[in-house]
Amino acid sequence: KLSENAKNINNAINSLFTDFTKGNGATVLSSSNGMEVAIEDQNIGNGLFTWAIKQGISGKKADTDKDGIINIQELANYINQKVTNLSSGVQTPGLRVENKYINFNLFQ
Repeated sequence: KLSENAKNINNAINSLFTDFTKGNGATVLSSSNGMEVAIEDQNIGNGLFTWAIKQGISGKKADTDKDGIINIQELANYINQKVTNLSSGVQTPGLRVENKYINFNLFQ
């Protein structure tokens, strides 16, 4: 009975908390890679990166699976595709994820 209780407690802990041995929860989304410039476009009134974020969120265009939720990976993928296309490959947004197990929701 004691070992069964311990298993139940361990299962509860595992379902409630992140395993910190897998890294921290830091996610960094940058407008361009280190050797590139971030392009500002007077026609859209923003940088390409900011414009892509606004487009991805405002019309839920980044919600690629159409579940009504935009998670960090969906937004990052949308931004990367849009900025790379708009800049003809001159600007490539960067994504650094310290913990690939955390794909948190941003907007619903």
